[in-house]
Amino acid sequence: MTKKKGNALLIYGGGLMPIANQYIRAQADKLQETGFFEKVFVGFYSFEAMVNPKFIEEWSPKLKEESEAAFGGFFGTCRDVWLTDENLRNKTIKNLRAKNITWIFVGGGDGSARNCAEIAEDYANVGIGIAFLMPCTVDGIEGSLSLGIKPAVRVCCRIIEELASTCLNTRNSFEYPGLIVKFQGRNRDDIMASTLLKIDTGEVNFDRIKPLIIPIPANYSWDIKKIEALVNLQSNSQRPVLILLSEGASIAETELLKLFNRKMRTFEIGHLTQMNGHVSISDEDEIFQMLEYAYKPMCSAIEDGEPFALSYHANHSVRIEGINYYLKLNPKEGQKPTMAAKQEAVLKKYLL
Repeated sequence: MTKKKGNALLIYGGGLMPIANQYIRAQADKLQETGFFEKVFVGFYSFEAMVNPKFIEEWSPKLKEESEAAFGGFFGTCRDVWLTDENLRNKTIKNLRAKNITWIFVGGGDGSARNCAEIAEDYANVGIGIAFLMPCTVDGIEGSLSLGIKPAVRVCCRIIEELASTCLNTRNSFEYPGLIVKFQGRNRDDIMASTLLKIDTGEVNFDRIKPLIIPIPANYSWDIKKIEALVNLQSNSQRPVLILLSEGASIAETELLKLFNRKMRTFEIGHLTQMNGHVSISDEDEIFQMLEYAYKPMCSAIEDGEPFALSYHANHSVRIEGINYYLKLNPKEGQKPTMAAKQEAVLKKYLL
């Protein structure tokens, strides 16, 4: 018989994304399946749940049923709750001990992974383990596959189709207009490049519109003079322009607008990529598959008792990493983002 290890707390630590709810539900079931814990708790509003115990609830059939009927943001998230603050950390330790919580499990983005790594030793010293179980982010992360990008790209493609159908079908002074679409992603180009790949392969439907596509990424070189000249070229006035702009690019939409001599509109697809309710059956299947392959490594790491992180790779490979794994690969400043070969190739194809 498995020896119980107290209670577990599972929280979602990243920015909101469509599949956060599905991930938390599936992971909570897996933690119960281990048989390691008397109770599995789920925290609402991310790390804040550890500060405010009213946001902690026991995982139960009733809560599962309620969450199954809700959108992706059901469990919520928070900003600027950094448990490196000694007063907050001491408060959380008191709260966790009151519920006999001996392990904290987190799914989230690079910021959540750093938070886990920075507090792990202090928690371990009082007998509380911490594990970063799943990268969940629409932005992407270094060192692992992650959940969240696919539904975000799906939303981007749908919105771009709608924007193009409206904005690029309205001619101005005998000329086609332009459209600047800004993507979420801070210093990453993953969403933009993945969307560009779907445009390039024809999965995005522009109907009769054949826009000139120009990406402006955050982490690749581009020439603003070439972009300005191409958009303003008289022979191109009879062609709509679609500029894809990464959030982390070194030029703002307002500055871009000043460069062009035709009508240009701008839109941000930021929080829209985090919209809830855009989860497909294949997205859910991917979650279940990743958790299934991670189950034995997760159990092994819990048995070992040290703080840990899990990383996911091609061919269902799951590795147990030290809790500092993502912190080192994804520093708050100076991160060196990479992306899949297909996305990088199509981005370079369109760069000016």
